[in-house]
Amino acid sequence: MRWAGLAAALAIACSAGPRRAPAPRSASRPPPRPDAVAGAVAGAVVGQMCPEAAGGRPAVLPLVIAGTRWTTDPSAVSRAVARGEVRAFAVFAWDGRRAGVFRVAGAADVGLAPRVALGSYAGGSPCAAPARPGDPARDIPECAAALAGCGLAVAPLEPGGGYRARPFDEVEPPPRAAVGGACAAAGQLVVDIDGDGHPEVFRLADVLAGGSFADEWGAAAAPARRCEPRFAIRGIAGGDGERLDLVGVVDVDGDGRREVVLALDRDGGGEWAVYSAAATPARLELVGRAAPFPRHP
Repeated sequence: MRWAGLAAALAIACSAGPRRAPAPRSASRPPPRPDAVAGAVAGAVVGQMCPEAAGGRPAVLPLVIAGTRWTTDPSAVSRAVARGEVRAFAVFAWDGRRAGVFRVAGAADVGLAPRVALGSYAGGSPCAAPARPGDPARDIPECAAALAGCGLAVAPLEPGGGYRARPFDEVEPPPRAAVGGACAAAGQLVVDIDGDGHPEVFRLADVLAGGSFADEWGAAAAPARRCEPRFAIRGIAGGDGERLDLVGVVDVDGDGRREVVLALDRDGGGEWAVYSAAATPARLELVGRAAPFPRHP
């Protein structure tokens, strides 16, 4: 699927109406606070940031809301962005580093459900490999093949606040969420959900039972295989024209338990899923599933 229709719609949405210049910063206003590790939050939005989705400009497709309950209802997700309840997304690199920050300036209806968030992105490619100053930039091939240069994005919900509450150039960076890692070995996903040093083991065959994401994913009574955990992994499972990727392991809502974000790539399209441990780290519940940005042909 090509980007042409999406890019044209975004260009129209971005150009509609007069643009407001950023308000001047008051000399007495303190600088933004440095970001810190997040605690519990009132809610959060999980999405996908693509640096060139908006006709060569960055955009975020919000997918899932975490709050008193999780939802992927397009109208609810769209309202959170359109009402200004989201100010800034932390964008994660393939290895779990913060690749950059996407600051929200508005929303646009581009024929995808829900609306996409428009704004500015400060940072590097989510697929860029770590590099020392002066070294040439290079992409991680595994990431480029799995996400096509896009990345996982998470933002805290701020009811009554958001980008409408203060000038665009004074938006503070989102707090740093606790990230984790997982590894796939012998048909298992080994991941420490609650960070206690004792990883849970989940059978990969159980997550796609019946050809779609399972509503619940219980830990197996099996010893954890010794392997090096990673934030994201391409091809943890697959077959018959489909591939399952691990997009990230991160504590989205600040409750101390990390969510697991998966992406299923099929010939007919793709789907992201978010699993969360609501009651016990030994049982993951499917709290959201949604289609990501359409990919290049």
